[in-house]
Amino acid sequence: MMAKQKISFLLLAAALIFLFLLPQVILAEPADNLSGAGINANVVILSPGHSRTIFYELHDIIYNDVSAVHTTFIFTLGAGTLTVSVASTTPMGKGSEILYATTGFIGLTPVLDYAYGSSPISMSLPLSDSPVNIGFLLTSVVAGIGSPDFPVTMSMTFYLAPAP
Repeated sequence: MMAKQKISFLLLAAALIFLFLLPQVILAEPADNLSGAGINANVVILSPGHSRTIFYELHDIIYNDVSAVHTTFIFTLGAGTLTVSVASTTPMGKGSEILYATTGFIGLTPVLDYAYGSSPISMSLPLSDSPVNIGFLLTSVVAGIGSPDFPVTMSMTFYLAPAP
């Protein structure tokens, strides 16, 4: 039993070190180089009881430009229920709307949801009891109705509720 606790502690310590160093490694690349490469990404790290909101722009419909996708990498420390909300925060233009979708994996759970116009997407996902959960979400505009004004600013809010 003691060896199992030591291994769990070492895995948790290694995961924490990795999670604290990862954003520094990812953000070490100048923002101009990342946007020039078509990379639109954020890293979100949460522990139970904490939340985070990010804002990003989608510059076109994915069928017009396959790089018009936002990627969010999610790392959670501990068990609980992860709530994710996605919404458009800018007007689309007179008589215009968008259809946008979010897909990906949180742990081993596949995620897929979509919304029309400024309607929000809201997902609630129970996480496993493992010390670290990893996931990613991809968000893009699937279709435009009328002539939407691009770029569209989106917000994504994450909250990790503690396990009961």
